[in-house]
Amino acid sequence: CIKDFHLKLDSTPEQIAEFHSKLKAKGVTGYAVGPIGMKTEAAADNAFEYCKRVGVKLVVGVPEFALLPYIEKLVKKYDFHYAIHNHGPGDPLYPSLDSVYEKVKNLDVRVGMCHDIGYTTMLGQDPAAEQIKYAERIHDMHIKDITIKSAEGIDCELGRGVIDFPAL
Repeated sequence: CIKDFHLKLDSTPEQIAEFHSKLKAKGVTGYAVGPIGMKTEAAADNAFEYCKRVGVKLVVGVPEFALLPYIEKLVKKYDFHYAIHNHGPGDPLYPSLDSVYEKVKNLDVRVGMCHDIGYTTMLGQDPAAEQIKYAERIHDMHIKDITIKSAEGIDCELGRGVIDFPAL
């Protein structure tokens, strides 16, 4: 997932080509952009245009609730997928996959979720069960391990925390 600290939102075509060349040299393929916060229609437009210029078809974002109907229009216009990133305990917008689903369930199925399994675990939920529950709407995953199943958990090396990766 290409974040703006990897490749700025206002990158030129030359910078984008150079970035993809660097990825290719390392055997890596950028498949999406984001997460990108969005508070206005202009910010959403900018994110979708950036995604198009980068040459991928998935925007991972964190939009304000009021923007969701507009995001749905952009998904249809560009024929892209849009994945809302859950951010765990303390996030007032999208702490869990349940909270994302409640906002997108009546929208085009291409408007879905980016499942951050670490944040799901920090909420005391089972990432494997959540993955199955929302499979149709999960368009991306952010993978990390967490030290404990609570808001006090911190990121750690895969396999050294509490996430059951074989089940996932």
